Amino acid sequence: MNKYRILLAATLGCTTAPARYSRRRRRKLKRRARNSRQRCASTAEALNKQDIKALMALYADDPSVAVMGTGPGEFWKGKAAVEDTYKHFLDAAS
Repeated sequence: MNKYRILLAATLGCTTAPARYSRRRRRKLKRRARNSRQRCASTAEALNKQDIKALMALYADDPSVAVMGTGPGEFWKGKAAVEDTYKHFLDAAS
């Protein structure tokens, strides 16, 4: 009888674990998607206002921060280079 309980517990554990994992995983993915949407909205708002300080507040103070453009060779690394690029972009847009 004890063997059957162990087998039943192991079987139920294996079948319910993926459901719990996937529920947690879905919540985590939803949270990441919500954070990404908020960051995109903040970036768009700062660009529309042409607020360089708000734009740069979205980037980490890390020398490995990088921005890639759409053309060949458009790659800026470091917060100072990114800020300079945004300044030129916003000056050209006005």
